[in-house]
Amino acid sequence: LILVLLAGVLAGCGGDADTSAQEEASAPLAEGGEGDTYTSSILGTEYDQALPVSSQLALGIYRLEETANAVTQEQAKALLPLWQALQSESLQGEAETNAVLKQIEGALAPEQLSAIAEMQLTRESLGAWMQERGVNLGLSPEAMATRQAAGGGQAGPFGNLSEEEREAMRATRQASGDGGFGPGAFAEMSEEEREAMRATAEASGMAPPGGGRGPGARGQLSMLAELVIELLTERAAE
Repeated sequence: LILVLLAGVLAGCGGDADTSAQEEASAPLAEGGEGDTYTSSILGTEYDQALPVSSQLALGIYRLEETANAVTQEQAKALLPLWQALQSESLQGEAETNAVLKQIEGALAPEQLSAIAEMQLTRESLGAWMQERGVNLGLSPEAMATRQAAGGGQAGPFGNLSEEEREAMRATRQASGDGGFGPGAFAEMSEEEREAMRATAEASGMAPPGGGRGPGARGQLSMLAELVIELLTERAAE
């Protein structure tokens, strides 16, 4: 009888472990940010490490600046309030967010959308683009150093630190009191720096710093939207 009871207990524990593992595996999908569910007939997500369509639109608009398909002044005036709505996070639920994303897509010309689709934007390309624009993300050298350390050393997305930035990184490590860039250092950052750091980790396929999961597409889209708003504001004023 004891052996039967013991077998039942072990089976129950195994079932709980399997359930927990399944919940853990599906959690990133359940916790995906708003804008993550938007689909497009032109911008696909079937290729490896594809960005969500929302992030493709944001990064794509910026990348179009390098081509003959850059956003025009009139388009900028139409797009600006839409991106501001996304950035404000005042939209209620996925339905409203997706409706705004549909308007953004509709404001772009077919050739612009085709050009973005041909880019096949991925988390890797977003990480590389963010690395190139790192000085424009509004982060201090200390925050940049912290983000680099979260990437696992110089092989991370911010591996080209200067000696001054490495020194700032070491100072931050000492201040954190935990010998590394764990929750101690993460807690010292501003909310803006944390969001940028999480989004960078998400874009680079890394685990988010400070433990837990990152904000997914929501945090990524929020940061990209801010950069797009800056671009559109300048273009609309020309």
